[in-house]
Amino acid sequence: MRRKRALDDLRALSGMAHAIVDVVKDFTASFQAAKKERGVVDFNDLEHFALAVLCDKDALEGELRPSAQALALREKYEEVMVDEYQDTNGVQGGDSLPRRA
Repeated sequence: MRRKRALDDLRALSGMAHAIVDVVKDFTASFQAAKKERGVVDFNDLEHFALAVLCDKDALEGELRPSAQALALREKYEEVMVDEYQDTNGVQGGDSLPRRA
């Protein structure tokens, strides 16, 4: 009975959830366009730009393979210090970074 009620509640909220997702997508697109128009980036953009440089763009989807730049940096630096680390952020948490073998 509880499971059926939970599923019924989820179905009832489905339309609202989709509407919220649409609003967030529209806001994100508008925010990115406004930043591009002004020639500015935020910290989140910098993280993702760094990730684009460090990950091989020819890797299969879901595969984390270091780029040539990442491999060169790996040879140059033994460690990297990160200031203001946020463990709630997948990029900073390393979820998206290729690991050393």
